[in-house]
Amino acid sequence: MKIQIITHATEYEPKSFGMRWHRLPTLFERAGHKVDHILKQDWKYFYFRYLKFKPDVVICAGTISILPVILRRLHLIRVPVVFDWNDHWTDVMGRMRGIDRVAFLEHYIIKHSKHITTPGKFMQKKCEMYGQPAAYIPHGASMNLNQKPVKLKGKVKVIYVGSQTKYKHVDKIIDAVRGLECQLYMLGEINKEMESKAPENAHFLGMIRHAELPRYLMAADILILAVEQDTALKMFEYIKAGKCILASKGRIGYFLDHNVNAYLAEDLSAGMEKLIKDKKLRDRLAKNVKKIKVFTWEEIAIKYLQYLEDVTKR
Repeated sequence: MKIQIITHATEYEPKSFGMRWHRLPTLFERAGHKVDHILKQDWKYFYFRYLKFKPDVVICAGTISILPVILRRLHLIRVPVVFDWNDHWTDVMGRMRGIDRVAFLEHYIIKHSKHITTPGKFMQKKCEMYGQPAAYIPHGASMNLNQKPVKLKGKVKVIYVGSQTKYKHVDKIIDAVRGLECQLYMLGEINKEMESKAPENAHFLGMIRHAELPRYLMAADILILAVEQDTALKMFEYIKAGKCILASKGRIGYFLDHNVNAYLAEDLSAGMEKLIKDKKLRDRLAKNVKKIKVFTWEEIAIKYLQYLEDVTKR
């Protein structure tokens, strides 16, 4: 199969960390398929490359999806176009670009996409509201958990992995541990402003190699996630690690169940205090979250290819 992909990626395979559309194109190629991945800097060549490559299917992700969707409607693209909806655009871009414009763009692409995939249960439900069925294909998590945990100080160790922004509600995570008997370890590019205002029990470790991530996750007593969505890549990695998860109550409830396999709190500080004091609860949540199946990226690639084969046969 010849697969053309257009995304917001600026690198084919980043050295530090790969997201969904960094990983899958490489795995498609390893499975014997031809891939033409158009990066952000090459968007202007998209249609020329489409004509030259002659794909069997086009996959698009992000706001650039408007381009292949419109070209498909104009019959300038004559193969199936698959829209991979993997982020909440109004949340991410609403303030910066205008929520009404972003919402219109998001709605237009969904409404006029015959084929949609998404890693979010909430987003799958939202597509159904638009009358557009979507295939649920989650994120993967490929980690070697057979490693020795790193040594971290503290009786109760809390770990957050990811970007340190207000959109990710990292300020709420820092406030949640203020004055509590735990040690918070932040992995990711350091936000100097947040670091300067953080309490003494918050430690900013900076970037680490992804291969080292399992050693930190395995050292944690609590893994914390504050962004209110069920499409966060780190959520799948947290689940794969099989540790107690504390998360903000919201869309994540479409995937995780409060007080069953995670602790979903409206007030992160209150939830943190509860988990710090109740080790039995932490152990029970960790035991139950291990029952959730998390696929490797290789398995996700197979699922996606099966979906593409069905689409092209139709």
